[in-house]
Amino acid sequence: MSSLENSKVLIVGGSRGIGLGVAQAALKEGMQVTVASRNPERAANDLPGAKFIKVDANDENSIRNLLSQTGQVDHLVCTQHSASPDILPAAMAPIHEINLEKAREFMLSKYWSQFMTMQIGASSVAKDGSITLTSGVAGRRFVEKHSVIGPNNCAIDGLAMYGARELAPTRVNVVSPGLVKTPIYSDIEDGLWDRLNEKFSAINPVGKVATIEETAIAYIYSMQATYVTGTVLDIDGGFLVS
Repeated sequence: MSSLENSKVLIVGGSRGIGLGVAQAALKEGMQVTVASRNPERAANDLPGAKFIKVDANDENSIRNLLSQTGQVDHLVCTQHSASPDILPAAMAPIHEINLEKAREFMLSKYWSQFMTMQIGASSVAKDGSITLTSGVAGRRFVEKHSVIGPNNCAIDGLAMYGARELAPTRVNVVSPGLVKTPIYSDIEDGLWDRLNEKFSAINPVGKVATIEETAIAYIYSMQATYVTGTVLDIDGGFLVS
């Protein structure tokens, strides 16, 4: 695998959760890291040496402005989606209970946002570089109350396949995490994380759920592995085979 030292990476959605973990891992690899999000300044203390740019990844003009500021990069990583306490819980329900407007907002913030970022950003990524998207295991296996989240993940997995063909030789992959311990669960509901942790730790063959650090490794691999493209990297502790 190629060295990432001194290569440039733009991480959209990189100020919290998995995106923040990817940014930290990239800095350890010696990369030049730019983090873009709605609130990039909240990660400043966690990412010494990184650059920060404010972006609304749901807005086409904001994404275009972001890319005009960063110029060419070697790698583009998309981890963005809305984790707003009034949107994500509304997307976590059976089909007949879904709030359609909130579901639409979630779809725009996850699939459509990543689609726009890839489409607009592709010309700014080095030909021998990579684009890494983010989906999730609910697109590969049924998960209760994920009738909005799961199909979004399916769409992103498909987007990587099409991107890998149409943007070649730039590589396009997608990381598909299982349950990961991130701050969003405490934002949604007290005790939610503990319940999910217990449930999925019992299901997963590895006997636990992932940390952010364990998940970030997959993004580093996607950037380093110069012969990998159009691939879904499942980081799920064996959930898909359980």
